[in-house]
Formats: sequence, structure tokens, C-alpha cells
Amino acid sequence: MLSTIAALVWFSTVILTIVLTWNENFAQWACVPLFCVGIAPTSLKSHTGHRAKRAMLRRKSSGFAWSKLLSRIVIPGFAYLLIIAFVSIRNPGWTIFGFDSLYVVVGLLIVGEFFALRSRQTEDLLAKVRRAIRLQDFQRVVDLSRSVPKVFHASPHLRHNLALATDMLGDRELAISMYEELRKEMPWFKLSWFNLAGLYLEVGNPLRAKEIACEIANTLNADAGGHLLVACASRRLNELDPADIAIPRALMLAPKPADIVATVAGIALDRGECGRAVEMIANAEKLDPDSAYVMCVKAQIALRTESPEMARPIAERAIAVVRANRRTAHQYEAALLETAIADLSK
Repeated sequence: MLSTIAALVWFSTVILTIVLTWNENFAQWACVPLFCVGIAPTSLKSHTGHRAKRAMLRRKSSGFAWSKLLSRIVIPGFAYLLIIAFVSIRNPGWTIFGFDSLYVVVGLLIVGEFFALRSRQTEDLLAKVRRAIRLQDFQRVVDLSRSVPKVFHASPHLRHNLALATDMLGDRELAISMYEELRKEMPWFKLSWFNLAGLYLEVGNPLRAKEIACEIANTLNADAGGHLLVACASRRLNELDPADIAIPRALMLAPKPADIVATVAGIALDRGECGRAVEMIANAEKLDPDSAYVMCVKAQIALRTESPEMARPIAERAIAVVRANRRTAHQYEAALLETAIADLSK
């Protein structure tokens, strides 16, 4: 967002400079490539440089970053000075809304650079946060948020990742409140809605999960995730007809529909169609045999269709896979399976 504002400000300044320096002598268009020199290491880097920054984070570096100083300060600073001198010499008496044209150009450059600096700070933090999450160093994300709380609060991506890290650290209620706050303050940022609906399913609140999932399905109709969440929440509420309605749309949109096919198997099981449930879960296993959700649904089917001796190892394997990775969802399903196994022993 900040990089976009910076780019718009600089684009406006380009147009303004062209207008201020326009005459029949095409040599005056020298201001255009000059602006490109100034903009390239700033606004364009704000849009495309995050990949290079993440790569730099992966390797250790020593000494002073002369390249960064050159690209961020020296080159654009020199270009800005030339632009300001050019405008002031060519049009010393021009005014815009009663202000000297030179002051207007300088002001626009300062505003653009301010937003670019803020954008670069946000992107640097986001690269550090994503790296910490990849390394499962979730406490590092929390520590970063405490060091620069205002920057985190202004960025939906940083807030989303902070809520994710909070969830992974085990405080799901706090994570839900953070997602809800983000959803309320920045409703256009839909990525957090998926995690929020999933979290409500995990904490045993399928009604709220379905409300959010329906909003996702309505606003992001071309995303399979929203329709799958509607089906899962409806199934949890034992509302099988809405689940059946959501499944075909999800199947049509999903590139890898293993979890969707597993949901179909679960719905068939709930309807008492055990034969179809066994058939569909076998299809889901072919698509993704390592899916934790597929394993959970397979265990549910086994507990209904197989003997306790056959069902127990299937359920125990599903529980072990889910519990082994705290980043894996479906902890609620694993808890239900543990209860079912305990009932087998009675």
C-alpha cells in the first residue's frame, strides 16, 4: 500500500515536471530519464525488491552495505538535486495554487520518499517475519511486533502473520481476537478470513465458522477454500444439505481436491452411506495419502465400519500425524478420535 502511494506521488511529480519544463525544445525531456534514475532504486524497488531482500537475509554479510547506500540515498539524492535545480532554473517564476513551483516539486519528492521509506521498512519486517515462520520461530515474530508495534499495526500482512504466530504458540483465543480485529479494521484483506474460520472450527465454534465461511464464499466465489469451509462447518453442524451444495463448487475450483473428496466421504458417512464413504476416502487417499485431514476422515469411517482391532491403528496413526506438527490443523478432529478410541476400551 505504501509503495503504491509512493509510486503515485512520483508519477504525479513526473507529470508536473514535464509540464513545468515543456517547450518546443525536446532537450527539455531530459528530465524524464533523470526521474527514472531517481525512481528506479526507490519506488520500483519497493514493488520488486522484496525477493532480493529475502535472499539477502539467507546469507550472512559483513561490513557496511555500500550498495544499499548507493541505491537508496546517493543515486536518488543526486537525481533529486538535479531535478530541483532544473525546475528552478527553467521556471523561476511559476506558481501552483499560489506556491512557487520549486517548492511544490520539492514537497512532492519529500512525500514520495517518506512513503517509500515506510514501505521498505514494512517489507524488510515482512521478510524477517516470513523467515521466522518458515523456521517455526514464532516467538521471534512476537518479539518483532513488540519492537515496532506501529509498523505492525499499519500492515495487514504483518498483523496476519502475527496472529498466525500467536496461534502456533498456543494462544488461540488471542489469535482469534487478533484476526477479528484485523477483519473489522481492514475488511478488504480477505486472507485472514480463511484462518479465522478455520480457527473457529478448531475451537469448536462451527456456527461462527460457517458465518465467516459463507462471507468468503460470497465475496471470493472463485476460491475453493471458502466453499470447502462452508461444507466442513455445515457438516460439523449436521447440516448436510448445505454441505452438499457447497461441495460441487469447491471440486470445480480446487486444483488438488483431496480434502474436498474426504469431506464428501465424511458427509456420506453422516448420511449412513458407508459404502460410498469407503469408496470416496479411497479416492482421496490416492490424491494425497499424506493429508492429515484425509487420515482423520478415514479414521472416522474405520471406527464406524471396521472392527475395533482394525480401526484403532488407523485412528492412532491419524492422531499421531496431527499431534506431531502443531502447525497442522484438525486438532479438533484428533481430539474426537482420541475420545472415540477411549470409548473402544470401555
